[in-house]
Amino acid sequence: MTLKPFDNHHLNIFCDLPKPEAKSNMTIFVSHSCVSWMGKLTYPVYKCIPTTYVIPRYDRIIPTEYQKSMLAAAQKDGAEGMTVMSLGTGHVLMLSAPEAVAEILIGVLR
Repeated sequence: MTLKPFDNHHLNIFCDLPKPEAKSNMTIFVSHSCVSWMGKLTYPVYKCIPTTYVIPRYDRIIPTEYQKSMLAAAQKDGAEGMTVMSLGTGHVLMLSAPEAVAEILIGVLR
């Protein structure tokens, strides 16, 4: 799948960034394999290592309720003890809230 900057996808993918920054970020995208969405998961790492899942509350790409259903499916599949957090961001939380993401990562490493 390839998204082009002029298609206005930036308004959803980077919904919480200033529009010029959002549009600029679209230029760094590369093609993404659809297999990651439609293919079969062959090695669910969340069964083997501690996992932290961060739900961006204002995600326009993968709505919060759908993310919660994916999380429930992973837990049903054996993702016991998964840490679940939430941030008030859009889809690309590492750009809209880098300090908060860094704090989460540092906390996980501790």
